[in-house]
Parts: sequence; C-alpha cells; structure tokens
Amino acid sequence: MKATLKIISALLILFAVALTGCSERGSNFAQPTGIEQGDLILKKGGGGKPGPPADPAIAYTITGTVSHVIVMNDDGSNRTKVYSTPRFAIPPSNPTWSPDGGSIAFKGGRSGSELWRVDVVVVDGEVEGENSTQLLDNILGGPEWSPGGLHGGDILFTRSPQTQLEVISALPGGTPEVLYTAEPGNVVWYPAWSPGGDRIAFMEWDGDGFQFMILDVASGEASTIPVDESLPLGGMIDWARTRSQDELAYDVGGKLYTVDIASGNAKFLLDGKRPSWSPDDSQLVCIDARGSIVSYEFATGKTTKLVGGGYWPDWRRCDPCP
Repeated sequence: MKATLKIISALLILFAVALTGCSERGSNFAQPTGIEQGDLILKKGGGGKPGPPADPAIAYTITGTVSHVIVMNDDGSNRTKVYSTPRFAIPPSNPTWSPDGGSIAFKGGRSGSELWRVDVVVVDGEVEGENSTQLLDNILGGPEWSPGGLHGGDILFTRSPQTQLEVISALPGGTPEVLYTAEPGNVVWYPAWSPGGDRIAFMEWDGDGFQFMILDVASGEASTIPVDESLPLGGMIDWARTRSQDELAYDVGGKLYTVDIASGNAKFLLDGKRPSWSPDDSQLVCIDARGSIVSYEFATGKTTKLVGGGYWPDWRRCDPCP
C-alpha cells in the first residue's frame, strides 16, 4: 500500500510538470514568427547579403496548429523545419542528436508520446529532414541518444510508470532492453548519458525527495551523488561533453546549476531551464527566464539570444561532424 501511495504521489508530480510544460506554450513565452513561410524560417544576411552556410548544430521545437522540430546554426541562423506534426497533434518534445550529428530522435506523432527519428542532411547548402521513422509507440521520459559504449547508437527512454530505464536500437524493429529498475515505489526521472556512454545520470524520487544517481551501465549498479541536502533537485539533466569534465548541468524551479559528480559541489549559473552543453563544454544552450533560447558562455557569464521562442534545445555532440 505504501509503495502504491508513493507511485501515486510521484505521478501527481509528473502531472504537475506536464502542466508546467503546457504553460510554456502560453502567452508568457515569445513565439517564433514566419513558421508558415516555407521550410527555411530564417537565414541571416539582410539587404540581399548572403547568409552563413547551413551548419545545423542545435535542435529545438516550436508549437502551433502544426508543430515542428527545428534545427539551426549555433548563432541562431538557418532555422529550418525538419519534422512537422499532423494538425492539432500534441507538440513534439525532447529532440536529441545522434552521435554523428546526422539524425535526431524525439517524442512526436499525433499523441506526442511516440518515439521518432528523422535524418538531417545538408544538400546544396540547405538543410533537409528525411526518412522520418517511428521506433516505438509510447514513451514518457527521454529520449536520449547514446554517444557510444555498450549501447552506442541506442536510444534511452522511460515509460509509464517511470520505474525503469530502457534502451532501444535507433533502427526500426528494435526490442527495448531494461538497464535499471528502481526500488519498489520509486520513480526515475530525466536520464542523461556520460560522454563515453558507460554511465547514466538520473533523478530518483523515493516518495520523500529526489536523489541524484549515477548508473554504471556495464554492472547495472547505481550510486548516489553526494550533493548538499539543501540543494534543490528534480529537473532536466545534461552531462558535459568532454571525458575530462565529470560535470552535470540541470534545472529545477526555473534555475540552472552545475554539479561536480565526485564531490557533489554545485554552482548556480542563471535563471533558466532545459540545459544542453556545447561540444567543447565552453557554453550551454538553454531557455532563459523570458522564454528565449540563449547560449550561455562559461568564461564570461554572457548570454546571447538565439531565437525568441521555442522549447527543448539540444546541442549536437560532434564538432565538426562527419
């Protein structure tokens, strides 16, 4: 009975988070313009000047009667639709780049909870989305594309009631494999791969609060990151890209933090959410307090606006990409 109550409590929190996600689509967030004017939304270079070449580095989503997965250069230029939903479908979410930067997996379809992938190619200097494919009927958390290791090329996700971490091949016809099962009554949230694909960071809710966890993929053993008990937990996680930097970025309550895995030491960065590291770890892309997608530079603390609306930004890992 106690375990059942804990799961119900956790699912109520998940419902509240979903409502928060819906509120992001309201008037408090600036909406991108020009989304009905063709596949190319914006290419910098006014007055007849040529824009920069297409180099899709950041994926994100926008919502509307028809919603889209968008890619853009890391300066915000060449914003291009690579996937569009059916009319009045639930908007896509959680885009995640493949290790080679050639494809994106995301939650999509009419229900907004199907696992999809789409290939992203540059043809004659222009970006195109090709071969959109459904991989799984129903997921809840994720997806997160593995950068390598035992499950290199596989996609990490969770399904209701959020008690297991699972992976599936990025190729059609795959069968899900369970990597981790939470303690009875517990719920797992927001998994993120390490750069080598040998570990997974995630949050685990035990009915009383969140624990910051690290799963060793080979052994299946999970350990707790020793963070200060006063530190707020519970949001999206992204692992720094370089192997020498065992550091995570995460959001909670509209604020972004980084945390060192070994020591548990945390640092507040800025008001924002949905962090994603740049390939060299010098920057993050995130959503700021005004709802804009911005880049944050660690060396200077400077933020640069990339687009005035959008959700779920994800920076590809490779730079340059093959």
